[in-house]
Amino acid sequence: MKLALEMFLALGLMLSAGFGTAHAANDNKIKLKLMTKKSVIGSDGCGFGLWQRNRDPNRDKYAYVFYLNIHDANLMPPVIKIGEKRHELERVNLGNINVTATDAYQVYRTADKKITLLLEIFKTRQNGDNFEIDKAQLTFVQIGKLPFRMNVKGRMGCDYPDDEPVASAAPAKRAASPSLDPNAVRLGREVSYRSFRKVPRHILQQVRNIREACDIDNGPEFASRYAISNAMSLWQLPCALYASNASSVFITALNDSKLANTLEVPDRPGKGSGEPGYDIMNAVLDPSNATITSMNINAAGNCGSYQRYQLVVAEGEAIEIKLLEARGKTQCSGPPIEPKNLPLLYRAN
Repeated sequence: MKLALEMFLALGLMLSAGFGTAHAANDNKIKLKLMTKKSVIGSDGCGFGLWQRNRDPNRDKYAYVFYLNIHDANLMPPVIKIGEKRHELERVNLGNINVTATDAYQVYRTADKKITLLLEIFKTRQNGDNFEIDKAQLTFVQIGKLPFRMNVKGRMGCDYPDDEPVASAAPAKRAASPSLDPNAVRLGREVSYRSFRKVPRHILQQVRNIREACDIDNGPEFASRYAISNAMSLWQLPCALYASNASSVFITALNDSKLANTLEVPDRPGKGSGEPGYDIMNAVLDPSNATITSMNINAAGNCGSYQRYQLVVAEGEAIEIKLLEARGKTQCSGPPIEPKNLPLLYRAN
């Protein structure tokens, strides 16, 4: 990783070296512009943002220098602004087995490769559901310009674009988060697989055994694995694929044997038969606290369902999925609403 960083900085110097005498000093500078909170944060209110270190995005109108929106659990292209133009970036894999937004070294680049960005993260902390970046540095390289370095802070999590108050409307109240279970499973970092070739056959067979709910052989091939201990792993595999949604199943397995168990997903008390299922719609697993978020919202954003689960250690050291919270709205009318602010249907004690 250190070698990749040195090569990156050397490239920046090479690209800019021939332009110092041919242009005026101002022409050599990267004309980086700060962005407003309202202009970058999408309707979901969730993303990965970085702002100039000596600014506060809740106080200063212009603060953000980099922002990646998360919409419907999908990562959108991150954006920066140079001059009057916004540029979308692509993440460059530096050889990591698993690329995450919390990696200490990250490189981004425009599709035409004229602008490259290096992010170095030095100091972080967990703040509830958010991941705070207290100390980081961005280095910008643009062909024909001098490299530019900036100290930044940031956050990966959820916020709201509240630059301007909404006239004649009461401020929206954020929903209280459900209490996390103290018996939560401790998970390692995600290891991703882009095909089933490296997924053990007995793990795939676990999904095929619930064929009435899953159709693993007629969908995309991807999987994720998280270490629970040196002897056990948690697997997340696709179950069913729909037009705009997809479901997943979660399986625990011993690493040195073919023993595996598909985890049951509890329904909220009083709903339907009360029988557990196996798949979770649009599941997003957070390994930092072993929570699984699920949402299924209509295109207008004004109805749907939202659930939050947690992987916990039950009696006999078994791993179970616990329902923390369920929200929903069946009447598709009115303005869009954040999924986590849908009417509360159930919350665990």
